[in-house]
Amino acid sequence: MAIAMIFGTVSTSWVQAADSKKVEPKKNVLMVIAPKDFEDCELFEPKTILEVNGAKVTVASTTTESCTGMKGRTIKPDIKISDAKAKDYDAIVVVGGTGVIGTLWEDMPLRSLLQEGNLQNKIIGAICAAPPTLAKAGLLKDKNATMFPWDDGIKELTKYGAKYVNEETVVSGNIVTGKNPDASKAFGLKLCDVLGIRAFQKKVLMVIATKDFEDVELFEPKTILELNGAKVTIASTTTKIAVGLKGAKVTPDIKISDVKAKDYDAIVVVGGTGVIGTLWEDKPLRMVLQEANKLNKIVGAICAAPPTLAKAGLLKGKNATMFPWDGGIKELTKNGAANYVNEETVVSGNIITGRNPEASKAFGLRISEELGIKEKQKKVLMVVAQKDFEDCELFEPKTILEIAGAKVFVASVTANTATGSQGRTIKPDLKISDAKASNYDAIVVVGGTGVIGTLWEDKPLRKLLQEANSQNKIVSAICAAPPTLAKAGLLKDKNATMFPWDDGIKELTKDSGATYVNEEVVVSGNIVTGRNPDASRAFGLKLCDVIGVNQHQKNVLLVIAQKDFEDVELFSPKALLELNGAKVTVASVTTDIAKGSGGSFLTPDIQISKAKAKDYDAIAVIGGTGVIDTLWENTDLRSLLQDASAQNKIVSAICAAPPTLAKAGLLKGKNATMFPWDEGIKEITKNGAIYVDQETVVSGNIVTGKNPDASNAYGIKLCEVLKILHK
Repeated sequence: MAIAMIFGTVSTSWVQAADSKKVEPKKNVLMVIAPKDFEDCELFEPKTILEVNGAKVTVASTTTESCTGMKGRTIKPDIKISDAKAKDYDAIVVVGGTGVIGTLWEDMPLRSLLQEGNLQNKIIGAICAAPPTLAKAGLLKDKNATMFPWDDGIKELTKYGAKYVNEETVVSGNIVTGKNPDASKAFGLKLCDVLGIRAFQKKVLMVIATKDFEDVELFEPKTILELNGAKVTIASTTTKIAVGLKGAKVTPDIKISDVKAKDYDAIVVVGGTGVIGTLWEDKPLRMVLQEANKLNKIVGAICAAPPTLAKAGLLKGKNATMFPWDGGIKELTKNGAANYVNEETVVSGNIITGRNPEASKAFGLRISEELGIKEKQKKVLMVVAQKDFEDCELFEPKTILEIAGAKVFVASVTANTATGSQGRTIKPDLKISDAKASNYDAIVVVGGTGVIGTLWEDKPLRKLLQEANSQNKIVSAICAAPPTLAKAGLLKDKNATMFPWDDGIKELTKDSGATYVNEEVVVSGNIVTGRNPDASRAFGLKLCDVIGVNQHQKNVLLVIAQKDFEDVELFSPKALLELNGAKVTVASVTTDIAKGSGGSFLTPDIQISKAKAKDYDAIAVIGGTGVIDTLWENTDLRSLLQDASAQNKIVSAICAAPPTLAKAGLLKGKNATMFPWDEGIKEITKNGAIYVDQETVVSGNIVTGKNPDASNAYGIKLCEVLKILHK
């Protein structure tokens, strides 16, 4: 289904808000890129993190023509380096990539700009292959700095007086440097910190061994915690450089012996083989853990580290996990210290433990949830037949639930790969017989012809559904699957829907007490049923609502042409809006399947002629060649846009669509952008608009976007003007 395309368009891990406080004042950041072969992630990841935290980011290069990254992403710079003035920015950041070497290292306008910024004590940053630009500008004399660990580059860095430090990020006075593409997130977060635009909600101490700590168990939870608004401090037995098992180097902020538990909301011990001979028996750490436990702080440990908690006396009568290694488990459990549970993460009171390096992400998320800086993730089990499940009834609701923040698991009769009727496959996470209802907030049975001969009569599934119902969990099924609920005795005196097939409806209603209702989705108490494959999207959205993962803040109508809408201009803003809490409805001339120019398909929710402006906070018209012949002159759309503008709603369009606004009389005297195509620009300017060649333009209640490459920025801008970006 087309909805799955959004995963290639937007990264969900850090669009979520970092803090609840309004960031004032806004900081201005200039990010400088090479015209060719800049490192894509080193631009876009820090840029998004800075924008999410309230910074205004301007992109500069040697040209304002479109620039292309090493991975093929393109961006049109806002300004030439030679036209930039340091006084206009709070930070100047040079992005790496191989292209920087032959261009920016020796670029004289950039050198002057950096020197000017340094004299004004602005924040100066560079990452990967870019730090030599700072060295050559004379900014790194007697300063620590990092960069990509490449001998020729390090030689350039150090011959001008810098001291090379092999760490993820390094701050030395007003200079911030990042090591490599893998450091992009940490670099962006560090820039936010030195700019003072992240308001920390919680303080977390992460404790590592001085040698052979497990790299991923430090960095992945650390990044997750920081992205959710925590300030992370690193402690060890000394403040000398600590080295991980994979070679990462970190300078701890504080010695364990100087730590006071009262200063932190959580204390987390990182694993790795180095923890065994040191932290397991470290007396200062033991005292800190005991003090934290008395104060009912969150105390965590992962992999080889949980025995530190056992030896501190914190695990008596508690469940805990760790690396499944007999010697370690013995230390964890001896003398009744803990009850070992072989699960990814375990929460027992104020204690959180993680199993192994592969659990690092889940461990970081669980700590964030228990600290209250990330809403507890809802868990949904989707059950499929081993063969001939209905593809869209699994994948579309699954994607919608995941976008809304739920964690989705898939179960089947076996854990072998299951195959849908349209040929898509999925490897189940577990067998139905191994699932426990108490582990999930909802259980959803997916339809398809394969469900009839198997899941309708499957005893483990029947037992699971009955347990879930007795615990008042959400129990759900779609298409051919609702008879599984009837046969489990869950539909007495309940309304339900299913595929309108006589034999199936007979199974649904006979002896079960159910009343068949021929509607798209039916909610009856804790039971949710969907009618057919066409109801997949509505079914997924309804599940989000009843499970409580869709807290809609704003309602947005996205309008598309019936044919040849621009795929990325729909799916990228749509994903960003939904991730930031908006409820998105898609409209077109009809509700027949619409097809994008890139081959995606989507069934609109509503006809334009039936939409009412009062029902939405924003209306955005999506571009593509199809908009020209249909939406430019569509009278229903014109009336809708005029009504919305009269009610001071946000009215918006991207690429080839802004002429719809101009023809509705909404752009008179306003700045606007669109695809740089003479005939299109003529249409908007002859109706009173002032054309501006920028990525996005906001003029009063009007937001316009330039082209497909602006889709992400356009989505972010819509979130910003709707005031939901920081939610």
